[in-house]
Amino acid sequence: MKPEPLLSYIRPPVPIRRASAQFLLSPIVLWAMLGALFTCFSFVVFGRWLLSGEFAPVPLTAADEMDAQALLMLRGLEAISLLVAVVALYVYLVRPWVKTGHAPIEGLLLIGALITYVLDTTINFSDYHMAWNKHSFNMGTWGGFFPGHEGPTRYAEAWLWGPPMYMYFGVALATIQLVTLRLARPWLGLSAALVLSFAAAFLFDFLAESAIIHFTEAYAWPYVVGSLTVWPGSRFQFPLYESLLVAIYASLYSWLAHSKRGDGLSFIERGLFELPAGLRLVARLGAATGFAALCTAIYFGGFYLFSQFADIRVELPSYLMYSDDRWLPVVH
Repeated sequence: MKPEPLLSYIRPPVPIRRASAQFLLSPIVLWAMLGALFTCFSFVVFGRWLLSGEFAPVPLTAADEMDAQALLMLRGLEAISLLVAVVALYVYLVRPWVKTGHAPIEGLLLIGALITYVLDTTINFSDYHMAWNKHSFNMGTWGGFFPGHEGPTRYAEAWLWGPPMYMYFGVALATIQLVTLRLARPWLGLSAALVLSFAAAFLFDFLAESAIIHFTEAYAWPYVVGSLTVWPGSRFQFPLYESLLVAIYASLYSWLAHSKRGDGLSFIERGLFELPAGLRLVARLGAATGFAALCTAIYFGGFYLFSQFADIRVELPSYLMYSDDRWLPVVH
């Protein structure tokens, strides 16, 4: 029998290159790369802030005195928000991970969403649209280190209730939406159930934020679009586009959770099993961070567009104002 030529046993390189390109373009790799880039950006901005003199509490003066009952409510909000974050970590990440040996994407989103907290200061990117209470536990803000920031850079970003809300609010609202969808769909059909689930997220956010603003004065919306605001002209005014954008944000999370296939993987995790086993968890966390960053950017981008039409600015108590003598609001 005549032996086969040696070259017949060598695989042609073209399929290998194609497979490599296909692997690099797989959803898990692309989303993880986005997450890695955003994580680096977050570390740079926060790192510069932490090492600067700006990393310090906003000073309180005699003019910042606050009602004792409201202050107690503010401390309660900080404690409750921290507690809810711990419970969310246990329910969505720790418990299922220990039980199944697999970290759910919802749990990884909690961590990814926390990394996106660096975007929070963009709410005041060009003006003072969201006011923060100086009595909250704070270390100022990193606005001065965020590229292109033109708004005030000395106000009290709340550490004990702000970052925890980043962790759990999106996942919690997505859960509400998916439960609403599951219950309503058999009775109303898909289209009406989707509308109802969106409305549920909108209403939940509106009620939650309105209660926080009225009872704790943790924050306020001093500069809003009057025609899209309830209680306009008062310090408790609330822009309805805030709840609209939060509902959109939650709907993106719902879409991700609903996209899971039989293997339990969402659309950002497709291609996971092509990765080495040791890299899969890191890649999934990176993908979750990338997705959370996109959702957060959509929220803040939308808020920025709405805020360009702001026309009602209210006077707030001193404890809700910025302490940046170098910045003055633009008069339109």
